[in-house]
Amino acid sequence: GLRGRGGGERYQLVGFTTLYRDHRGARSSASCDDAMDTGECYRLRISQFVILPHFQRSGHGGSLLRHIYRQARESPEVAEVCVEHPSDRFTMLRDRTDSAVVVELGLLEAVTAPEPSYEDLRRRLKWSRTQLRHLCVSVIRKVVYSRPAPPSS
Repeated sequence: GLRGRGGGERYQLVGFTTLYRDHRGARSSASCDDAMDTGECYRLRISQFVILPHFQRSGHGGSLLRHIYRQARESPEVAEVCVEHPSDRFTMLRDRTDSAVVVELGLLEAVTAPEPSYEDLRRRLKWSRTQLRHLCVSVIRKVVYSRPAPPSS
């Protein structure tokens, strides 16, 4: 962290997010089989996601989104992470972050398969089927298939 006048750590607000639990329809998700018996299964919905202007384009948004994803994956009660009415800029951030998360978790091959197993990916990533399809079709395949072919020897 930053050092304050007295030598102690100083913190700055760089952004914030608002999350809430949406219990509607979450029981039908395969991602929270363990929590089904208790009735505690829910969708974690991102309602607001703000990085203050001075701190934008510094990686803070991606870090915050990765943290939300990590917490969701570690929580058996979370069926999936959804976003309420994402803006175009948030969609671009999410696409970049989701692509990086897929690579970091070693799931690129599963996502780029001709017929991806959406249910398995939903269970592992806790993302909605719509977001997974978008990621597979619109983002990763564009990147993978737009790479220049390796030179033939």
